[in-house]
Amino acid sequence: MLEKRKFKRKHLIFNLTVKDRDTGLPLGRLGDITTAGIMLVNKDPIEVNSSFTLDIEVPKEIFSKKQLILTAKSMWSRKDDASGLYDTGFEFLDLKARDIDALLGLIVNFE
Repeated sequence: MLEKRKFKRKHLIFNLTVKDRDTGLPLGRLGDITTAGIMLVNKDPIEVNSSFTLDIEVPKEIFSKKQLILTAKSMWSRKDDASGLYDTGFEFLDLKARDIDALLGLIVNFE
């Protein structure tokens, strides 16, 4: 598969939950992250080309807020044959400078 990623993804050492802010339901666990997007791991597939308001739960020791809220679009989803789980890639939309700073802090503190 041709690699289209512009940024090198960082795999996190902590298992962070990401929820759909509109429904309050979990979308999955954070698998990896860049300042451009994330990959979530879940037992169910996520519809591609859908926009979500993501609520990323972060430890309060790292951030003053308990969550990071970002808008993203699901770009791809595929089943991992080894684990039986689905990996879904999201691209962040309309990031502000403070969002990028928060993402960089998350990457630095958890890699």
